[in-house]
Amino acid sequence: MESYGFRYSASEVPKVEWYMNFADENLFTVYGGPLFAQDEIQVTEHPVLASVKEAALKLQAKNDNLKPKTKENNRSTPILIRNAERRVAISVSPNALEGRPSGLYGSNFMNASPEAITKATKPIQPPTTSNILAMEAPKFGSGEYSQSTISTILSTAYTGYLAAIEESKEHLKDQGINGDPQVVIHTGHWGCGAYGGNKNVMAIIQLIAAHLAHVDILVYHVLDNPEVLQQATPIVEKLMVENASISTVVMEIQKMGFKWGITDALSQQPLG
Repeated sequence: MESYGFRYSASEVPKVEWYMNFADENLFTVYGGPLFAQDEIQVTEHPVLASVKEAALKLQAKNDNLKPKTKENNRSTPILIRNAERRVAISVSPNALEGRPSGLYGSNFMNASPEAITKATKPIQPPTTSNILAMEAPKFGSGEYSQSTISTILSTAYTGYLAAIEESKEHLKDQGINGDPQVVIHTGHWGCGAYGGNKNVMAIIQLIAAHLAHVDILVYHVLDNPEVLQQATPIVEKLMVENASISTVVMEIQKMGFKWGITDALSQQPLG
């Protein structure tokens, strides 16, 4: 995969693949803004997602219960979108010959010329389709992670992953296929860029959530940080083998003393 994001592929029955959207509380909130991070890249490559957001806002005007929000009243409400066409692939990697010596990620995008952006954009013919799982991570914390925050992250990830499994079953039903699909979820450093999350604790919690939800395959895109998954895996295996209660798991993670990182809202690097 390239260093800036996911490698998308068309879902093959009975395998159904999902790609995380590292969402804000307001779905696709800044897709038209000057920065270019995971959320903006995903919407640009799947332009129908912007249409989904605008259509949802119109529905909300008629029925306030239909909000395009991934969190409401301090409760996570992951949003899932099936079969979004991926029309283009955009490289944000540095390429001086194509006019982007520092790449296009983050604030580099707003400083790039239209010509450089055009050269970085390749049409996909015919378009592929992607299933999107949008959910928001906690943000802008400080000090050590509390049990409450860890519990919220675990609940959010578990809810989103379980919803992906249920939607995958509907995906097969729509095609007239009986049986349970193999569910694959692509994720990475969720909440660890502008939100300032800790990559290690977010990896541990996502692995645990995938185990609890019975996700068949969790594809963890570590970018340039393979040690994150290498360190998280034995911790998760130990907690799961001991068959501990959820409250005990949360307490044990909190005891490890993971600390919040530093937000990189104007990051030059794709940290997720």
